[in-house]
Amino acid sequence: MDYNWLQQIVDDDDLDLLKIKSTSGKPTADEHLLNGFEGINDFVANYGRHPEANMADIIEYQLFSRLDSIKNNAEHTLALEQYDIHGLLK
Repeated sequence: MDYNWLQQIVDDDDLDLLKIKSTSGKPTADEHLLNGFEGINDFVANYGRHPEANMADIIEYQLFSRLDSIKNNAEHTLALEQYDIHGLLK
């Protein structure tokens, strides 16, 4: 059986419909760390203060915990230094 017609279809794919597009995949650990820190920066920009250990507001408490965790990790603090627009890591 002659399959030249199939090769011709593949070769004539002017619109790149047969190309496999790479997926973006899951965020890396660094991207995840930065995204979390940007959430803290957004909180400070919106409320003008650091997040507190406020159990009545679970989102604020999560941001407080995340910031505390970052501050206690020298490697994370160093990695995020350039993104610390509010002086949160000092």
